[in-house]
Amino acid sequence: LRSVVLSEHMYNIEEYLQNKCDDYFAKVDVVIAREYAVDNRQKILKWPVYTKKNINWAVVRSTDIMAPGKMFVIRTLENESGKEIIASDDVYIMIGCMGEIYDISLEKFLKTYELTEEPLDVFDQMMTYIPEIKDGATGEYIAIDEAARICRPKSDTYIYVQKLNERTKIFNGDGKQGYFLGHKGDYMAARKDDLGDMYIINKDIFDKTYIRV
Repeated sequence: LRSVVLSEHMYNIEEYLQNKCDDYFAKVDVVIAREYAVDNRQKILKWPVYTKKNINWAVVRSTDIMAPGKMFVIRTLENESGKEIIASDDVYIMIGCMGEIYDISLEKFLKTYELTEEPLDVFDQMMTYIPEIKDGATGEYIAIDEAARICRPKSDTYIYVQKLNERTKIFNGDGKQGYFLGHKGDYMAARKDDLGDMYIINKDIFDKTYIRV
């Protein structure tokens, strides 16, 4: 009798885990950014418009911490599995108000931010995370705050945003550089100057760093 009960109990655990796995992989809304922007242009244009508050951000040029051509990995709040990036003078690493990081191209950075010569002080900024990357060759984690400089958002940069009602993955660019993963309550954003440039903003970070226009 005990073995029968135990077998039935194990079956219930396996069924529970299988259902959770199915929920994780199956119950997600997938967005291919460029296609979505074309097919839903008029809908996006009706979303609320926001801009970044005038608060400090920070930035590091990737070649200031890695040799050009070397691969490194970043883990963002929206993609914890990690994103592989090749260091180059065109690749910058942004550091947000909580210490979260993400990559940005030089062109997009110059459109969006004003760079200063002020160094980043993670303690003065009261960051939740110490910003770091992982060396793709050695697996070593490297803190990047000492190489960072403060930058501030330009006042003429806007995004359209929509609050998520379900778990959502956004594949941006060519789809080869990973994805953004958002949960209910997070925000899907599209740059006003390029609707196909879409991403996820964590709800706590959004509340801290954006203001409605």
